[in-house]
Amino acid sequence: MNLDERIMIPLEGFLASLEQRGYRPATVAVWRNSLRRFFEFVQSEGVFNARNVPMELFFAFRGAISAQGLRDAVISRHENRVIKFYIWLVNKER
Repeated sequence: MNLDERIMIPLEGFLASLEQRGYRPATVAVWRNSLRRFFEFVQSEGVFNARNVPMELFFAFRGAISAQGLRDAVISRHENRVIKFYIWLVNKER
């Protein structure tokens, strides 16, 4: 699924900030995968703007990836990456 531009622009900005902070390319790729997975889920639920994701979808995302058989530790890492993205986004927009 191609992500909407309203998601891609802030997502790419965030990933670039990780690179600027010295994250290794493999680490950035893992973050990209987690965030793409989240935003693909969000888009499948009809939300196309990264700034307007209802809180209910964060909880639904956990349920969706849990149903795929991921371990709790892996689910937590996905969630933490999404949270850190939103912290970055809020700080950037101040």
